[in-house]
Amino acid sequence: LAIRLLGLKNVVFFRYGLSDEDSQASLRVVNERGTRMSGEGFVDASHNPNAQGTLKIDLKKLDGVADQHARMREVKLIKIDVEGFEKFVLLGAQSLLQTAKPVIILEVGNYDRYGYSGKDLGDMLKPLGYEAFALL
Repeated sequence: LAIRLLGLKNVVFFRYGLSDEDSQASLRVVNERGTRMSGEGFVDASHNPNAQGTLKIDLKKLDGVADQHARMREVKLIKIDVEGFEKFVLLGAQSLLQTAKPVIILEVGNYDRYGYSGKDLGDMLKPLGYEAFALL
């Protein structure tokens, strides 16, 4: 709705998340107190996909999405805010990152939830020609 109301012509909404493989996952949208986690939902890899407070979502590799939408191969900017799941989104975009070399903006934190660190993320991006810097 917001895309249409704002009259944006170069924005497309997709009804799936991004990862390093095409699969399904549980998206935690309600915390243990029963409160909706607006803006803080996360892929709950350790949780029962049928549990209360989660939604089953489809995940796709960004490289595969770009293969189906050729204009995406010209992307100049990628912004990622996935509550610690950034590594997996970027692993699924290796071809796009190598060819288009977009600027990447991402939120830092919650990496321990998925067993990696900010350094691991930097080590993954460095061979692709990326350097990290932070704005606080």
